[in-house]
Amino acid sequence: MGLGFRSNVLITPPKDLLQLYVFDSNTVNLTAIKPQQSLTNESDLPLMIKFITTDDENQGLPPTPIRCQIQYENGERELSDFGQDQYSCRLKESKFRLKSQIMRIYPTFDGVNLIGPGFSHLIQAPAPKIFSLSSFISEDSLSIIVNFDKSVNIEFIENHIRENVDDDEDDVAMLMCDYLLTVSTIEQLSLFELESCKWATRTQFIISILKPFSSDVIEIQLKPQVLSEQGQKYSLFNEASSANISKLSNHLNWWSYEPMIAIIGPNEVSFCGIFSLIGQFSSPRGTTDVDFEWKVSGEVTTDLRQYVRNQRKSTNLLLNAEMFDINTEYTFTFSAFIHARRQSIEAVHTLIRLEYETPNLIIYSTNVLNNIPIHENDHIVLFADFNIPDCIHPPQLTTLYWATNDPLVLFPIKQSVKRYSSIYHIEPYAIPSDHLTSITLNAHIGFFVNQTSKATFWIKSMPIQLKANPANGINRITIGTKSGLLTIPSNNNIRQKRLVYQWSCHDTKSAQPCYYNFLSTTNDLHRNPLLITREIQTQNVLVLNSSSFQPNNQYLIGLQVFDANNSHSSSETEYILLNVVDGIKPQVFVGPVYINGEFFVPYNTHFSTFIIPSGSNIVIKGKAYLRTGVKNVIWKSPTFRYPLLWTNDRINDQEIHTELYLYGGMYCIHYQ
Repeated sequence: MGLGFRSNVLITPPKDLLQLYVFDSNTVNLTAIKPQQSLTNESDLPLMIKFITTDDENQGLPPTPIRCQIQYENGERELSDFGQDQYSCRLKESKFRLKSQIMRIYPTFDGVNLIGPGFSHLIQAPAPKIFSLSSFISEDSLSIIVNFDKSVNIEFIENHIRENVDDDEDDVAMLMCDYLLTVSTIEQLSLFELESCKWATRTQFIISILKPFSSDVIEIQLKPQVLSEQGQKYSLFNEASSANISKLSNHLNWWSYEPMIAIIGPNEVSFCGIFSLIGQFSSPRGTTDVDFEWKVSGEVTTDLRQYVRNQRKSTNLLLNAEMFDINTEYTFTFSAFIHARRQSIEAVHTLIRLEYETPNLIIYSTNVLNNIPIHENDHIVLFADFNIPDCIHPPQLTTLYWATNDPLVLFPIKQSVKRYSSIYHIEPYAIPSDHLTSITLNAHIGFFVNQTSKATFWIKSMPIQLKANPANGINRITIGTKSGLLTIPSNNNIRQKRLVYQWSCHDTKSAQPCYYNFLSTTNDLHRNPLLITREIQTQNVLVLNSSSFQPNNQYLIGLQVFDANNSHSSSETEYILLNVVDGIKPQVFVGPVYINGEFFVPYNTHFSTFIIPSGSNIVIKGKAYLRTGVKNVIWKSPTFRYPLLWTNDRINDQEIHTELYLYGGMYCIHYQ
């Protein structure tokens, strides 16, 4: 090696400006590293590696900072930063450390020439833990849903169980409880007739009981050394752990809908005969811890009052027309007291006994539980039902017809087929908003047109509820920075409404507004730094160039709509999660989600997931688009344990539509 200086340099360098160290790599006295182990969940953190020597003064290395070259089992290599201490290095955050493995660490000065044979460092996968925030007791109190923070190696558990039992699924389901849960937990669950323990997915464990759970909270205790992470080469087993899991319905804002109550039965009854009033009640947790009561008011006889009092805990009342005076109005009240909410709700029903023989009429509706708001653009179906009391004989022709006295209602007066049908369709916008009206069902026997009975359905529709609907229910989008134009439409089909659109974009990490990626261009340095400018913000279709986004980042695209003629009318902001990766990648759209292929499932913001009734058939729609062409679409899941079934429909060379099918019985409670 030769060193020299240019002759025309007039300033003589200081003597300590340049130092040359010479050492023999074969005599380097480094014996170990510290730490020798780390965990996969630390991959997003830097890792300090310290080299250990038996002789600090004769370690064989010059006193200069060193780096490390890391070699992973998959063949990938990375170069670390310099460490804080003289003989240490700093490993950067790395996705390669998400996999458990033995990696080799070599000290180096220049990143090319390695010093010594290197050292082994073991990366282990910690055991899954119960994710308490998303675990809960189901609304019907018959299931305990235990969610874990990572995929569980279910095959290891099942193989261990099947070594000691035949292939009877019921036996396996019960032995799963014994294998995972502590004795005290099983004893507590046995009080509610423990039925089974099954895995819905690799992250969701379902405990089923036959008797509704009465307590608000249960402590689930897991045995030690039973859980390990799926797909990891070096996985640790769990220690003994527990979690307190509470009822979903304990938290008022977690009820998926408000409790509803109604009374179904005739308003006018025949002179004679037996009929019934049916109490209808619906809540997310069913009738658990709910007390019902019937009351009657009016010119009530002692016998009638006593009869209703004796039946007050039932949801049905079987009545005889002879209990009532003719042409006298009676009022029945059906109430429900919900202990979990300390709330009482009630429904009221009027009843009159007519002085002649006539059918008993009932109107059923798609909105029977009238607590459900009806909007002016809703489609409502009324169903006619009638009963001829046994006391009326001989049988005669019964005539049914619909009527209304409200001139503001769009009623098919001249369409006899619709008027005399047993089903009446109320079309959207047929009834003005904020207007109370009634639709009446009339009936008579034979030719006694003046001896009719009737049932009335009252309606007061609310103004249209504005709802932002970006991309027709699509919830997630992934694009590349070179995927071309990203187009997100707003699908709003609201008649007679002029809407104002408000698009927004925020970075999920910083919650700051999205800024334009100036590194993507050199010709537009004077443009607005905000990605969604004022001009773009109010368009009904959002069109952005994929290169405008920062790569390897996530964004929330939001849409809110306003009524242009009513400043007080606006929708909630609906969001789409946008993932941006680097390079030329297809634009992948996931959503919407449907139950049984037709009932749209909205995204639940409380749980950041889709709430699906257990056992339902689910269809998840999606599409992939790329200007240069899409070859195929494949669905995968790291947590779903069953084979996935889907269909693809090629629209053209650039676009493929797809549907994923999840059948009832393959999963439980919720899909995420």
